[in-house]
Amino acid sequence: MNSLEKMKIGKKLAVGFGALGILLILLVIISTTSLSISGNSIQNLIYDRFPKLVTANKVIDGLNTVALKTRNMTLMTNKDDIKREYDKITDIRKEVGASLKKLDETLTTQKGRELIKGIMTVRERYVPLMQKVQDFSLEGKQQDAQQILLTQEQEILNEYVNAVEEIVRYITEVMDKEGNEAKALYIISLAILLIVSIVSLLIAYILSSKITKQITIPISTIVNKSNELSLGVPENISHELINREDEIGDLGKSFQKLVGVTQEKISLANSIASRDVSQEVMLASERDALGIALKTMSQELNNFMIECNNNANQVSIGSQQVADASQNLSQGATESAS
Repeated sequence: MNSLEKMKIGKKLAVGFGALGILLILLVIISTTSLSISGNSIQNLIYDRFPKLVTANKVIDGLNTVALKTRNMTLMTNKDDIKREYDKITDIRKEVGASLKKLDETLTTQKGRELIKGIMTVRERYVPLMQKVQDFSLEGKQQDAQQILLTQEQEILNEYVNAVEEIVRYITEVMDKEGNEAKALYIISLAILLIVSIVSLLIAYILSSKITKQITIPISTIVNKSNELSLGVPENISHELINREDEIGDLGKSFQKLVGVTQEKISLANSIASRDVSQEVMLASERDALGIALKTMSQELNNFMIECNNNANQVSIGSQQVADASQNLSQGATESAS
């Protein structure tokens, strides 16, 4: 703060506004960074995690639909109905395959790769089994198809669905984790913003108070001194104010010069009032009206005093002549009487 006192007022204001500008930039950076991180988290949830979750659930729905329609095929006797069910199963199987391929391409973490590998392993056993059941149904061998469903299909279907549900649970856990992290980041960012905002306000208050006091207090002092001077009481400015290196110091030096000149003029006027005209009146400039008036007054008073002395000398000489004449008359009268 001592270095702040030595600065010009313009620099002080520049420092104050500069500090506020830096704090505002810091707030913008923190806000932008927080929003960017939060935005990335939200984008991951919307464009990556959630689509994977939807895809995995589509696989489960497809498996259940295929299982249901396969059972329908084992119960039907009309070949056309069986063929229509089989065509639907073929379309659904393609959709399930496409969904699994999409999961295989997008799950890049180690655990995700392990889970998708487990699904593919189960699928390699499940698809041929279901195809066998469907082939029996198409051939009219419903009993053989039903036998496979009753003895083998349910167990491997459950294993298949559980493997896909593991993917669903994994993606859900990742989403929950990232959601919690985003929430924690929001809370931390909010706390940082509040702290930085409070600190910024405190710094702004301290700087503004310091700069304001360094400007208003000395100006008030000079104003008070000016009022005293207008009442005919010249008072010196403090050395602390005069020694300042800013515009206030320049103003204090100028005012102190005015006070000094006024005090000199008062001292000179007092000397003239006491009939001491021996002091030379020094003019501050050729436009120094008060100095010119005092110099004229001093010269006129000096001339008046010289004239008075001359007149007094003339009176003294005349008195002496009158006395001499009176003495001569007195002597002449005495001699006549004798």
